Amino acid sequence: MKLLVSFEVLYYREKMRLKRRNLFNKTTLIYLLAVLFLWSGCASNKKNARPTGEAAPQAGTGFKETGLHGRVVVEEKYRYLEGARVFAYTTLDFENGKYYMSEPVDKNGNFKLLLPEGQYYITAKKSVKNETSFNKIEKDDYYCYYGGNPVAVTSNKMFFIGLNCVRKKTNLSHENSPRENVSGIKGRVTYKDKPLSGAYVLAFEDAETSFRGSFYTVSKPTDADGNFELDLPAGTYYIISKKMKKGGEPYIHPYGKGKITERTSLTAGPLKQDDYYCYYDENPIQVKENSFAVLELPSTIKIGDDTKTHYNMSTGTMRIEGQLLDGDNKPVKEAYAFAALHRLMEDKPEYISNPTGEDGKFVLYIKKSGWYYLGGRNYLGRPMRKGDLWGYYNQAGKNLIKINENDVIENMTIRLGLIE
Repeated sequence: MKLLVSFEVLYYREKMRLKRRNLFNKTTLIYLLAVLFLWSGCASNKKNARPTGEAAPQAGTGFKETGLHGRVVVEEKYRYLEGARVFAYTTLDFENGKYYMSEPVDKNGNFKLLLPEGQYYITAKKSVKNETSFNKIEKDDYYCYYGGNPVAVTSNKMFFIGLNCVRKKTNLSHENSPRENVSGIKGRVTYKDKPLSGAYVLAFEDAETSFRGSFYTVSKPTDADGNFELDLPAGTYYIISKKMKKGGEPYIHPYGKGKITERTSLTAGPLKQDDYYCYYDENPIQVKENSFAVLELPSTIKIGDDTKTHYNMSTGTMRIEGQLLDGDNKPVKEAYAFAALHRLMEDKPEYISNPTGEDGKFVLYIKKSGWYYLGGRNYLGRPMRKGDLWGYYNQAGKNLIKINENDVIENMTIRLGLIE
């Protein structure tokens, strides 16, 4: 209605102006209508944000802006990545998903991306060879997966974020497994082209928790050369790596019903400034039978952002805490607790804990309420063999345990025995 009124007012004013100058005729009438029609079309388009790769809209006069702004750098805080673009995806399907795209980053690394209110996964990219290929990262391209994803954009607010890019060095490859009936992933974690020791590589079966909740399994810390190896059953996985800072304040990790508990963890919780991380750009990857996927994980560090930025802190609302003990009642380190749907483990467990430490203690997050077989073992990614430690929770001859919505079950003891 407002647009129609504006059209009529402009038309009348222009008509009177031309009449006063004796210039109004059929030709000028047609011209006037065409100009005003084009103007109305442009005004209408500016009001609607356009997804699927088109630039987001510019805010009109008198309106507050909604979206993101910030800087894009390469591995260092003041090495700006001019010409990069910033993307806001509505899902983690970067190949086919809907997204909004910024204008090229300026020489000072600045970008601005206006967005409709909603939740987004933010990335940045600068192509080296093909500037029109926005959906795929090619070798030698610069890219970044924002460490605070997903970001919730709220109406009439502009949030500042920093995007720290790395350069892709290698493509995913596969090699035959050196061990029979074993599959998984292997490779190297780096930072500024140098090995990054002490990092953990995590494998997720899906993206439901935005990589902040339960993961399928995690590697041992990378060695001095940045190398890692992680046994995994054949399947599809999202791979990320983390090296979180130590010391200082413990991370705040949310549990169910809004209860907040301080907990120090090497892998859990949101990334903080200066933490190392890598979201593998070819996610999700396929692990094949009797094969290892070989990948390089070029890490970056999370740089500062607006403390008012809203994050989706999605994690499991239920958890089981306990301890893994051996036959001599001693803690079992570097072992895993699991929750499975089938007694004979025909399928992969539904949920797996972090590897235990010297004290044998574990925390097992559960996303769906129900009945589970609770157990533990010291090896993942292959059928159990002679020499492995393995066992089920057993209380009064029962292996099944029920966990209800928002339950927190503590002090569970699982005894592991040696398979002979």
